[in-house]
Amino acid sequence: MSAHANLITISHLSFQYRAGQPILADISLSIEAGDYVGIIGPNGSGKSTFLKLLLGLISLQGGSVELFGQPIALFRDWQKIGYVSQTGFQGEKNFPATVAEVIASGQPVKSFFPDKAERQTLRYKIETAADKVGIRHLLARRIGELSGGEEQRVFIAQALVSDPLLLVLDEPTAGIDVSTETSFYQLLHDLNTVHGKTILLVSHNLEALAHNAKTAVCINRTILYQGPALGLHEPRVVETVFGARAWHTAVDVDHIL
Repeated sequence: MSAHANLITISHLSFQYRAGQPILADISLSIEAGDYVGIIGPNGSGKSTFLKLLLGLISLQGGSVELFGQPIALFRDWQKIGYVSQTGFQGEKNFPATVAEVIASGQPVKSFFPDKAERQTLRYKIETAADKVGIRHLLARRIGELSGGEEQRVFIAQALVSDPLLLVLDEPTAGIDVSTETSFYQLLHDLNTVHGKTILLVSHNLEALAHNAKTAVCINRTILYQGPALGLHEPRVVETVFGARAWHTAVDVDHIL
């Protein structure tokens, strides 16, 4: 696959849960290998539905989605996509598993009774994923013993263990403090620039996307802005997506979200 091949091609995507109430209308978007795309929009704008369609969690109604050059209905190589859900960092505190076991669960099971070579390969993949996010020293710890930032990295490692080409994250910074969020965005930058992962990140944090993503896509039923992420600083973009009042009453762009 060439450096600028499209990993995702979406054409005229539309969806509605009830007749006459469109959630998405005429969405067309391409994501190239090596890009870092931030998806942003107000609550109820269709971002979650967009991701579900992209990941095959709900069926298409109108338009088309191609993943790695294949129509989504024919796509089977889901190991190429690592997914960190919006709830990926919640509800695991009392789960009796080690960090290594949680990371391993992101790798499809090939055999119920793996031989020594298969176990060694899995261990290598676990350690490689842990190294990428800086948590090898935590592999023997229980998931419930970790801080929010450490736990967050575990679930990213879980998504990375199959060595995907595309990493999809849905609101991954919810509930973490500012310093942890800063280190998180540095981690994504490294995964994109050092490890060559294409990133698709859904977030409410307009300022963070403006400073960290390469490309921004603003969705509110349809695409209202698509271009360089630094364009999110432009008043016209904020007004278009969130309304004029949001721009004029905000102390800074973080406070309008």
